[in-house]
Amino acid sequence: MTESLALVVGADDIPPKEQLVLKSLLRLLDGRIGLRLSFSEALRDCNVVFAQCGLKHNPTRPTVLVRVLPQEGDADGGADSLSIQAPLRMSNVMETLRACVDAIKSTKAPEPTAGASSALIDLLTRGLACGSRSKEAYAIEGEGRLLLDFGNDRIHSSAPLEALASGNFRLALLPQAMPDAEVAALPVHRLRELLWSAAHRVGQDDRPTEALSGHYRLLRWPDAAALRHPGFPRLAALLTNRPFDVAAASQASGVSPAGVQAFLRVCLSLGIAVAADAPAPAAEPASTPMPGTLRSVIGRLRERLKLW
Repeated sequence: MTESLALVVGADDIPPKEQLVLKSLLRLLDGRIGLRLSFSEALRDCNVVFAQCGLKHNPTRPTVLVRVLPQEGDADGGADSLSIQAPLRMSNVMETLRACVDAIKSTKAPEPTAGASSALIDLLTRGLACGSRSKEAYAIEGEGRLLLDFGNDRIHSSAPLEALASGNFRLALLPQAMPDAEVAALPVHRLRELLWSAAHRVGQDDRPTEALSGHYRLLRWPDAAALRHPGFPRLAALLTNRPFDVAAASQASGVSPAGVQAFLRVCLSLGIAVAADAPAPAAEPASTPMPGTLRSVIGRLRERLKLW
């Protein structure tokens, strides 16, 4: 599955004022120019980066570099990047974002691979983490339709759940909401079912993967859908008992490192897991002791009403 047409924008070493303007413009333009726009502090996750110089981080996907040039600078940012001249305004930012889309579209889309289910998990977990967007509508390979209803834990699609979990299809974000009648005509599945099915497919792939760093533990037992997959019940039991990193959890459970990572990513997005070094929930404040007279009155009431 290819990445949906959305721009995740970051800023690297540009003046604070320009970064503030960029964030504001992205919020204002999100969904208004036929694009899904968001800002991320994690440059490795961005597909567009506004920077004064070259990228200082290794991105996890193809990234378009936009050089932010000073007001008196040359507007030519180089053959390998786009450029925009300060100060940032709505007009030049809109033009630059459209140029970024053209640059991304001109890149040959990779054929569906065994890692497609992992890309699907990326899409779903990012949507769950973004509380401002409760629904997203997509065209599937230019024919079918897919509606992700994050707020109600539902997906609407004519494609079977197993076909969706494979991730072997291409999505295009629809700029407008799907009509209610069209949505009502589509079969409904639980979004969590799709997440766990995709995680199971990733678990069957034993190729090396870039693992999550750190140790993780489960706060509660995962969904029944997760436990239907071989290896996941033992993995859940281990992570409930004590924190593990990806490598140790894989060795102890027999689930591939890619499968452990997919399991953890789903659990993290659903609030089932946390990093082991995350701060513990604040303890409930101790209740103020009742005065002796009040305690004796309550005690007599309990004895009379048999409330022991």
